[in-house]
Amino acid sequence: MDRAPRALAVGRLVSQLCDQPIPPKAATQELVEEVDELGSIESPPVLEGFENDQNLAQRVIVYNRIFYTLWPSMAGSRVHQHAGSELNVRMAERIEWPSERRFEGASMLHIFSFGLWGRSAGEERDERTSTRGEYETRRALQSARGHVTRELIGELQEEIDRRWPEVEEILSGLEAALADPIKISEWNRESNEIEKDVRLAWHMKKAEGMTKSERESTVSAILRKSRGQHRK
Repeated sequence: MDRAPRALAVGRLVSQLCDQPIPPKAATQELVEEVDELGSIESPPVLEGFENDQNLAQRVIVYNRIFYTLWPSMAGSRVHQHAGSELNVRMAERIEWPSERRFEGASMLHIFSFGLWGRSAGEERDERTSTRGEYETRRALQSARGHVTRELIGELQEEIDRRWPEVEEILSGLEAALADPIKISEWNRESNEIEKDVRLAWHMKKAEGMTKSERESTVSAILRKSRGQHRK
């Protein structure tokens, strides 16, 4: 993707995230060029542990694209927990998925959880449960967790039904590209650019009001930190 169109895309994202007019194109393009000179923003993947399996690695790209396309304002979330947790699997089985496509329900539920709450379903369940008083017995705690879990499933179902057309569009694009190595390579490259530009826009939101030198220092620190996370 050329820098000028990317600058415009990033500017629009900043406008959406900050709820303000699109920043000047020159300023946005300057930051895009600055980041390109320093290196790409390498962020922790939405789903972890798939680096040594080519097919699973492709799924990571897909789920990353869904996450960063649907919830750019959550780009700062660290989606650290493995998607295949027992709770995610159980909850995914109770979701009425609006599609007959084959995908990992637990992984899809995982990214929807971070899109809604900025944390995993398990973390959200435990937080809500803890704010509803003390529990004298283990049975009372389990009952409260069950009630909260049902609440979360209802909220997730509502979000899934509302946002699924966007997910379907992404999955359709993937399906059309899979049979052609050149097309899937281009689709993956485009997905990586979307992630990088969404994260760049998110960091620009954080840098709002900074001086040029403060902004440059912040971008450099972000890149150093993200490279360190990527190497681990």
